[in-house]
Amino acid sequence: TQDVNRVRLYRVFRDLSEGITTLGPYSLDSNSLYVNGYNEPSPSTTISPTQTTTPNLQTNPLDFNVTFVATNLTSAADLQDPNSELFNSTASVIVLQLNQLFRSSNVNKTFS
Repeated sequence: TQDVNRVRLYRVFRDLSEGITTLGPYSLDSNSLYVNGYNEPSPSTTISPTQTTTPNLQTNPLDFNVTFVATNLTSAADLQDPNSELFNSTASVIVLQLNQLFRSSNVNKTFS
């Protein structure tokens, strides 16, 4: 299997979520984003080098894990139960927002 470019995915998510601040109706903790364990510390004044990559030409989708914290999602007991209507509804909204984010990105052909 091919490795996922964690840095590239992290930066796509960061850029399309307004600096890790919003995902649809959700406010995000700007220090909470991880892509397959990769995280960048809070922005500093250092300019990062531009990275170029070769697109993935394989036909099978690549799996990767994106983790973040929604700060304006009120905690409720039902959110702890993966069988609850609230959990499933919230998960559906987040999945929809993530799908829209990646469809509008320049990596959508590579990681879809």
